[in-house]
Amino acid sequence: MGKFRFSNHLLFTIISIDYENKIQGTTDFFSNSSSYIFCRWGVCIIWIIICFCFFFAWLTIGSFGAISNDGGLMLIKSLFLGGICLGGALILDDYAENKKEEKEYQVLMQKSHMITFDAKNKTLDKMQDFAAFVKDKKQSDEIENRIKIVCDSLYKIAENKGTSKDWLTYIKIVPQEYHKDAFEKIEKLEAKAWNTDSKAWKQASTANTVSSYEKYLSMYPRGKHAKGAEKRIVDIGIANAFSGEHGSLPQMDRVSSSQGPKSLIKVDNNTGYTLTLLYSGTDSKRLVLAPQESDFISLNNGTYQIAAFVSASNVRSYAGTEQLLGGEYSVSYYISSY
Repeated sequence: MGKFRFSNHLLFTIISIDYENKIQGTTDFFSNSSSYIFCRWGVCIIWIIICFCFFFAWLTIGSFGAISNDGGLMLIKSLFLGGICLGGALILDDYAENKKEEKEYQVLMQKSHMITFDAKNKTLDKMQDFAAFVKDKKQSDEIENRIKIVCDSLYKIAENKGTSKDWLTYIKIVPQEYHKDAFEKIEKLEAKAWNTDSKAWKQASTANTVSSYEKYLSMYPRGKHAKGAEKRIVDIGIANAFSGEHGSLPQMDRVSSSQGPKSLIKVDNNTGYTLTLLYSGTDSKRLVLAPQESDFISLNNGTYQIAAFVSASNVRSYAGTEQLLGGEYSVSYYISSY
């Protein structure tokens, strides 16, 4: 309940006390309860009666000046009626709040029996919030006990499934204080899943992300799948560059021709950022150049998709297609503002 004070604005403040928060702020499942709405409107009507009583008392004082016997009696009656209505409003308001909390308690307890092993389920969080603010200690204790029972059950499900993914799901469902040793179990499972070259490659290829292949290369830089990891990093990067917003990459200059099966490309990074180039075609290669650095890359002849991007979030990526016919090529990358 909000507090009110006696002032010139009494008539306007007491009408709005708690009305908006309690009438419009009810929960979805309780907004259609006729008993609750009846109580809330009852409180509202009583507040209006109280306002009328105090307003009448105020007029009595203003009309009689020095209060006469009749004026004093009218003032006492008005204040007495207002006081009775105020007490009734407080009792009815408390009753309505108790009914609301009781209904919410019943709904949450019912929902707790339908919780599935689904990361999107937020019932336990709602139960915990309710237990923290409900006035009835018995309801609070019962909700907390129910949370513990459900979390123990979900823990056993995650333990039986025994995968990192399922432990992550468990962590997302239950409140933080019930995480127990879930993170330690994930670490152990991850370490076991990556402890050999073949297992690590299976994990990386199943995830099929740049980060998973980079993790494989960091653990097994000379592993039997190292070239495959490099190729997939390039291919994923190329696909992302072409599917996203990008500028058109200009054609390279062919400075000499050759009948050989390879092409040699000289690349100049004339930017102030680290430049990364990805080539996907007959070969899949990656070239990384520091600011103002130059280097060469050799590729088998053929048609290539090329992506170029720098280490700056405000500079967009570039992508294009190039046919390498043999000989030497030259290309310079720079950033212009226009």
